[in-house]
Amino acid sequence: MTIQQMFKKKLIVLLAISSTTVILTIATGIVYPVTIGRSHSQQPLLAQSWQEAQLTQVISGHRSDVNSLAISPDSKTLISSSKDKTIKFWNLRDGRLQRTIKGFTRTPSSVVISADGKRLAAATERQINIWNLETGAPPRTLKGHTGIVRSIAISPDGKILVSGSPDKTVMVWDVLTGKSLGTITEHSDWVTAVAISPDGKHLVSASGGSDRSIKIWDLSTLELRQTISKQPGQISDIAISEDSKILVTSVDKTVKLWDINSGEELAILESHSAPILTIAISADGKTIASAGSDQTIKLWDVDSRQLLRTLSGHDGWVWSVAISPDGNTIVSGGEYGTIRIWSLVRQSD
Repeated sequence: MTIQQMFKKKLIVLLAISSTTVILTIATGIVYPVTIGRSHSQQPLLAQSWQEAQLTQVISGHRSDVNSLAISPDSKTLISSSKDKTIKFWNLRDGRLQRTIKGFTRTPSSVVISADGKRLAAATERQINIWNLETGAPPRTLKGHTGIVRSIAISPDGKILVSGSPDKTVMVWDVLTGKSLGTITEHSDWVTAVAISPDGKHLVSASGGSDRSIKIWDLSTLELRQTISKQPGQISDIAISEDSKILVTSVDKTVKLWDINSGEELAILESHSAPILTIAISADGKTIASAGSDQTIKLWDVDSRQLLRTLSGHDGWVWSVAISPDGNTIVSGGEYGTIRIWSLVRQSD
């Protein structure tokens, strides 16, 4: 895609240029930093998923840090959990509060919604609650961890849930019956994050403390397939591309990309000035969002491995980030109960 194709017939003015970035402005007066990569022939290449991000909503409905976010498959509903011991449902388009789940004695630490939008799961203290959103029945409770559950994930078919805890274990559950399907005990320190690949074949777990390894398992057999050796910093979050080929991890201040089948390191993305706390990857696999204790959200182009844009505005740490399934919205949750909703505008080819 050329710069002329990106901006169609608009008047383009070149303000500055470097080896990796072109600074442009158009007739509207908006300034665009356009990242360029290199092709195999070393000719400059425009980042294909370059985006403009516009802040559309700031929600202040929570009374404490927003530590987890999930977006419904139809991209209409945002679900947030907070240290104020509530889970809230919001209209993603206009930011209106739709529903609040209260009554938790401990902070919900992770929320996920199933791919069919029928079930919501939340980790609270040492257990996981699963709600049937269609029937509104009381939640099913899964118990078994001896430590606080920090991370959960649901398989694409909605049948399996996995959970990770500082008790050094990953537990695998049958969503419909609530029964344990197995426990992984190979991590030597606390488990910080878990994820299931979109093709339903892989379970990925990451650990912190003295372990700091990433392990890739066969979800059906729980056999270990790959171990990515000890990382130089703490691993706070993991995500997997929609084609189930690329594993994304946050390691201290960096985002790392891996080949999920071979365990080969593909790229290191660096720009954050403080540790990253959360990451997400878009459904089309083209954009990564990372956020953390430097109070910013950064958008990365997966193909070119280049930084697209830095979003700012949070007054404190950014604890959670999510990209809507339709790719049009990014949501960030921060300290002091603030949620910021950004509209993403992808330039057409």
